[in-house]
Amino acid sequence: MIKRSNNEGKTALHEACYYNKGEVALEMIERMTDDTINRWDKEGKTALSYACLCNMGRVALKLIPRMAEGNINMAGNLIWACDNKMEEVAMELIPRMSVEVIKTRMYKKDAKKIARKKGMMR
Repeated sequence: MIKRSNNEGKTALHEACYYNKGEVALEMIERMTDDTINRWDKEGKTALSYACLCNMGRVALKLIPRMAEGNINMAGNLIWACDNKMEEVAMELIPRMSVEVIKTRMYKKDAKKIARKKGMMR
């Protein structure tokens, strides 16, 4: 199992997502426990955060079902997915997020448009 993290709190999965190593990240996801997948680094980001930030849609879609609720609710994940035009990822994130997070923390028009499409906002 892959559990260790570096001095910044990043696991190998965080690094694979950050450096856009999609195939490596997908393989790691299969081998890691949910606890390891859900770790935050010292910046407060999860592997899902880096997958959304670095435009890794396939990896993000594989991570979403394994993420704890609090990690899904991070508004940054949805904003980065929208910034990178990853609508499929955004469509998977929105139903798992609380409406309060979507309404209060979202300032991107694309994210709000997707939330409306999912029937979560007017």
